Amino acid sequence: MIITTATINTVITTTTIIPLIIYTRVLPSTTIPITATTTYTTITFHSLVTITSPNPPSTNLCKHRLLNMTSGYFDEHTEKIEEEDYTMIIAMTIVYIVITIMGLVGNVATCIVISKNRVMHTATNYYLFSMAISDLLLLVVGMPNEMHSLWYPAKYLFGEVFCIIRGLAAETSTNASILTICAFTVERYIGICHPLRSHTMSNLGRVTRFIIIIWIGAVIFAVPQAAQYGIVYEPLYNSTMFDLENPQCNIKFNLGPLFEISTFLFFCTPMVLILVLYVKIALELHKSSNMARAATIGSLVSSSTLDRSRNKAVIKMLVAVVIAFFVCWAPFHAQRLMSIYGDPGNKTMFTVYTYLNHISGILYYLSTCVNPILYHTMSNRFRQALQVTLSNCFSSKNSCSDSDADFLNRTLNGMGSLRNPCHLRGVSLHQTMRKASFKPCTTTTTTSTNT
Repeated sequence: MIITTATINTVITTTTIIPLIIYTRVLPSTTIPITATTTYTTITFHSLVTITSPNPPSTNLCKHRLLNMTSGYFDEHTEKIEEEDYTMIIAMTIVYIVITIMGLVGNVATCIVISKNRVMHTATNYYLFSMAISDLLLLVVGMPNEMHSLWYPAKYLFGEVFCIIRGLAAETSTNASILTICAFTVERYIGICHPLRSHTMSNLGRVTRFIIIIWIGAVIFAVPQAAQYGIVYEPLYNSTMFDLENPQCNIKFNLGPLFEISTFLFFCTPMVLILVLYVKIALELHKSSNMARAATIGSLVSSSTLDRSRNKAVIKMLVAVVIAFFVCWAPFHAQRLMSIYGDPGNKTMFTVYTYLNHISGILYYLSTCVNPILYHTMSNRFRQALQVTLSNCFSSKNSCSDSDADFLNRTLNGMGSLRNPCHLRGVSLHQTMRKASFKPCTTTTTTSTNT
């Protein structure tokens, strides 16, 4: 290992407590120090050291070349680094705490409402239950490590076994969440655009098998990613020895372009699928709305107006789903690719990467909060089921039991209320026909579009 004169000066002038975190999220909920091929910079809470070495450490296997910056750049900003970064760390800690609380409350509420109320046992809600489980897994496994890495990035304390298990769990939850969104989108598309097939595809036994396949596939795709990780040690800056006191959960084995493959399979492909299917759904709803308006001229004007209003609400929700998926996941995958292909000498890219790294972490976990908001709180049916469930939980004679299931069914199905079951949100045609208390509805366009 070769230490240059400039390097020695850098060590003398910058070996201070500098909490600058320039880490890359090549694994969900994992932050890994970026290194360069020739001249690389290790930045921790303890010191800022520039080393020139013909043999960079094992983290170079992921080709992290973005931080190949000159020591002079950091010398110019040393005085501002500490205050700015502590402010950033505190701000991100607060944001992470808020996200954790919202994600836990929203997804736990989703699981309770769906599991406790038989009327909520639909194909769509089964997918949403699976998505809530994957979001909870991501929060429970990823967020504690994220918080620890935020405040103590220099030392990983949990051992190699947990490092691999955490990586496997984080990748599995991410893959399962995205695959469930895709399955959920396909189910909505079939229910709206091909209603005759909906009865077969929405069979709860079939949906359960699909969900099991999704989770098996998520684990299979996560194994190669997790197999790359293990405990590694950074080399000491003035020695051929390694720093055994500060282990890192890092890339230990290079198994090929797995991050590029992951971006293609779990972002690009789902994004195209969701966009195409939701455009078709929107067109189908628009066409059905026009047909209903033409058929009801001079007759059920108010009913037609209600249907058009409901269709517009559904289309708005579909647009929100596409935007939320892109906003939450694009920065994460962009940051991954930038850490691999970024220009190491471009200071502008360095700045962009620094902010993108923080933003991607926030949006990555924010996706666990967005799903309950988009798929449930925007639904009248879920809100009513939640109200009934909460009233049972806090009632003196009930404790979140199924004893009031009949009351919930009457509430959601419009019995004992002013709502018309023909316009019930989230009840498909075949579900309506199965209920002895229901009469067949003539308007079925929008009833299969919601949960």
